[in-house]
This record gives sequence, structure tokens and C-alpha cells, in this order.
Amino acid sequence: MAEIRPQPFRTFRVIHTLTQLITETARRVQFSPDGLLLAIASDTIPRTYNISPPSNKPTLHRAFRNGHAGHVTGLAFSSDSRFLVTSSSDTTVCLWEVSSGSLIRTLAGHNAPVSCVKINRVSDTIVSGSHDETIRIWDADSGACKKVIPAYSGPITDVDFSPDGSMIVACSIGGLCRIWDTASGNRIITIKEVDIPPVGSVMFSSDGRFVVVGNMDNTVVAGTEEGVKEPQATFSACFGAAFIMLHPTKYAAMLASKMQKHGATGWLVNTWWSGGSYGSGSRIKLAYTRKIIDAIHSGSLLKANYRKTEVFGLDIPTEIEGVPSEILEPMTTWPDKKAYKDTLLKLGGLFKNNFEVFVNHKIGKDGTVLTDEILAAGPAF
Repeated sequence: MAEIRPQPFRTFRVIHTLTQLITETARRVQFSPDGLLLAIASDTIPRTYNISPPSNKPTLHRAFRNGHAGHVTGLAFSSDSRFLVTSSSDTTVCLWEVSSGSLIRTLAGHNAPVSCVKINRVSDTIVSGSHDETIRIWDADSGACKKVIPAYSGPITDVDFSPDGSMIVACSIGGLCRIWDTASGNRIITIKEVDIPPVGSVMFSSDGRFVVVGNMDNTVVAGTEEGVKEPQATFSACFGAAFIMLHPTKYAAMLASKMQKHGATGWLVNTWWSGGSYGSGSRIKLAYTRKIIDAIHSGSLLKANYRKTEVFGLDIPTEIEGVPSEILEPMTTWPDKKAYKDTLLKLGGLFKNNFEVFVNHKIGKDGTVLTDEILAAGPAF
């Protein structure tokens, strides 16, 4: 698995704090697909709240009573926002009508607390995961259990359907994540890594191409299939290729223009891994990262001495107050110097190959200048 280093996408401000609406720990929250309701699982009674328009204070919409005898552990809306499904520590799953708050049916079959539940976006199918180490697939119309999958050797912590409903991903306290075929119940892939930490949450990306896993060791990782021994390089233009509307080189031109106009300086700070590739090395100490950021904010790094790296041509400061000089130069932290150089060349090649798809899009006053500058700033070897 490859750890995700998230980039800021948007800054949010608090609109409402719902402390007065919740009497116990909020175990799950879910917006309805139509954006009108917020569902909260906090005690034995799931509740929905009116949240439209957002400027108004949320008000209670429905309290779904007479369903669960134990704490509600999971909930999910149907794609049309008409139904709500909930799971509970009482070993049951309940299907509710949202408009009236009435119980449609109770799905019983698990013999231990049910920890999670989801509704298929494209069919009347429900999936639940339990501490009894099984996944159950239910028919929402009849309430019949269609399949029981003895998935793991530990409690299931989360489940999710792929956007097209054809696959189910589930994770466990034991650290395993597996993807299953919804129709047959057959296992497709086991996502794993060495020394797997407990996994608390999992979900498919909106296009179904990726699985994101939340570990119980303060990390979020992107899943790979069984047999992959190290992280696989993935490029995403502007850290958000799926969302950008213009060609990536257009954003490069905008960034260059803004930096020139305001005299801004760009800093590339590695606050993550040092001393080796996957399976070796260690995280950079947070104290050192803070010292680096402090030096940027104070302006002292603008006065530092620098040396240029091979291949990528990055300028690295030779000294920062409070930071060991040896960690500033990547190669000195690698015990195997040859492995470092091989990895450096491999990474440089990946960057060059990735940019090949952009070179035919010419930008700049004469249609080539800025594109050529971008190419010139890339790896050289």
C-alpha cells in the first residue's frame, strides 16, 4: 500500500456545531444524496436532521424508533434518499422509510454486533459486516439473506460498494482488506502489506478505480492488490487531475505568472520518509520538520547556502538551525548508495514519461516558450 500525502483542496468554516442534538458519541454521520438531510448514529435511535438551507440551524427531521435495542453503529442512505439502513450492536440491520421514519423490516442473521452497513447504489442490495467475522448480502425488497461470506478471522470494521455496485470492499480489525464480486460472492483481490495495522474504514473512489483505507495507526493508504511488494507510482496533475477543468500546463502558466507578480518563492519540503525506499528508512522527526517550516517563515532560508541535486536539479540548503545537516542531503541518509542512485534515476524516468502526454499542448506567447521552460525544469540525466 502507498501512503497518501494529502494536499489542501479547500478550507472549510464551521457553520453549525450540533452538540445539543447528540446525547452520546457520534459513531457515524451521513448526508443524504439529495443534500437535504444529515443522519447521525449516536445511541439506540438513529436520527435525521433538516440541513437545508445550510444557513438555518439544523432541526430534527425524524427519530427512527422501535428498531434497535443496541447502539447504532452504522447507517447509509439509498441513492434516491428515500430509505435509510442502519446497523447495530444488537446484531440486526434495519431498513427505514425516511419520509415517515417507519421501520420497513429488520434483517436478522448475524450472531454478533453488526459494525457497518451500506446500500448498493444501483440495485436493491444491502451489505453488512459484523464482529462474527462475516459479510452478509441482503435483498432489500424481501429481507432475505442472499449470501454469507466468511470473510476474515477478525471483526469486520467497514464495508463499501463500488459505484457501479459490482464489487464490495471490506476491512477488518486484523488489518486485511478484500474486494469481493457482489453477484457471486467470490473474492477478487486481497489488499495487504507487511505488518498490517488494524483497519478502521475503507471506501471506493468515486470512479471505482481506487480503494482508500484508514488505518488505526494515524495513516491513510491507497490499496494495491495482493502480490504487489512496494508502492506503485501514481501521477495526478495539480494534485487533482479528476477535478481540474483546464489543461495542466494552463495552471502551470497561471502559477508562474502569480509567483512572478508577487515575488513568491516555492519550497518543496519532504516531511515524510528518509533513509531508504519502501521497507527501509524511517519517518523524518516532526521536530525537524517544524524547524524547516520555521526557517521558511522567518526568511532565514532565503539567506542560506545551497547545493544543486543531480537529476532533478533541486536546490538544497546545506544548513538549517536545529536540523542535522546529514538529513538535508537525501543520499547521505541511504546506507546503500547504489540503491539510492538507481531509485533516483528510476523516479526521474517516471517523471519524464509522465510528462510526455503534455508536451504537445503548447502554451506561451509564441506557443512554445512556456512549454519548453517546463520541460527544461524537469529531470535531466
